[in-house]
Amino acid sequence: MKTIITYLTIVFLLFTGNIAFSQTYVFRVLANKGNNQVKRSTGSTEGLKTGATLKAGDQLIASNGAYIGLMHKTGKTLEVRKAGVTKVNDLEKKVASRKTGVAARYQQYVLNKINEEDGSIRNNYRKNMNATGAVSRKLSEGENGIDFVLPTDENKVSVYNSKLILRWAKKERAEIADDIPYVITIKNIFDEVVYSKETTNTSLELDLESKELIESIDLLVVTIDAKVSEPSAGTRSKSYAIEKVDLEDEDNAKLKDEVEKIKAEVDVNSGMGKIVLAIFYDENKLLLDALTQYEQAIRENPGVQDFQDLYQEFLAKNNMILSPLGGSSEKK
Repeated sequence: MKTIITYLTIVFLLFTGNIAFSQTYVFRVLANKGNNQVKRSTGSTEGLKTGATLKAGDQLIASNGAYIGLMHKTGKTLEVRKAGVTKVNDLEKKVASRKTGVAARYQQYVLNKINEEDGSIRNNYRKNMNATGAVSRKLSEGENGIDFVLPTDENKVSVYNSKLILRWAKKERAEIADDIPYVITIKNIFDEVVYSKETTNTSLELDLESKELIESIDLLVVTIDAKVSEPSAGTRSKSYAIEKVDLEDEDNAKLKDEVEKIKAEVDVNSGMGKIVLAIFYDENKLLLDALTQYEQAIRENPGVQDFQDLYQEFLAKNNMILSPLGGSSEKK
């Protein structure tokens, strides 16, 4: 009798263990845009939500213009944009051959931020910006009237990449009309002007390896001026130095190695890949690189609110002015 009971107990444990295993999630939803749904293996259909889990046997039903960012249980990320029905089992096959390692920690960070229990990323960055005074910057007498979207208590930033986005904003009460063009001036370490550009945008894409800048790439000094008839401190920015990281320096060998590993583990041309790189650059104090990755991810996926919220939290955390993205950046 005891033998029979023992046998039945083992069978029961194996059966319940298999049920628990089969219910383990395969993917978690990191970002969701569109009226997307998930058809469960049980036959029920429900609206897809950020933070939801997808299990073996489930099917994604993506709407037209959809964007779905997924994280596999191994930490690998995947995007779904094609409208229609896709089996979760087929998606898992796509990520099976990808490496995992360095990038997984940053992907997990994205997931944790999106699924925080105290409300939302949006609530957190609003609390942060109130604490740092980043809500708005009013112009005081004699102050510069234009701020770079960079830490306001510093005047130099290090960069890893050559292609960057500079963004700026006028302060409250600065005597600069909305339609006034801006002039971006870049000087080398000898105080010689090596580049100048006029634009009506409040951002500019730069390539530090362009023919105008390549010879001065190690250190550049940037200033923004509103194009007004009577220039003053109130119509210009302070000067900000951009210093290129020396990748030949042994101290930066680990940094370079980790960037290359992330690029091997995620699709850095995707929105999720750019967000992962942005978080990595932020952690390593490469704030202009991080800003560039955030803005590129948002520009390519304008309807993904979670990307917007992560970007605004990044700005508030680093005491940078909050910058709603408006229009496209002008290229150099």
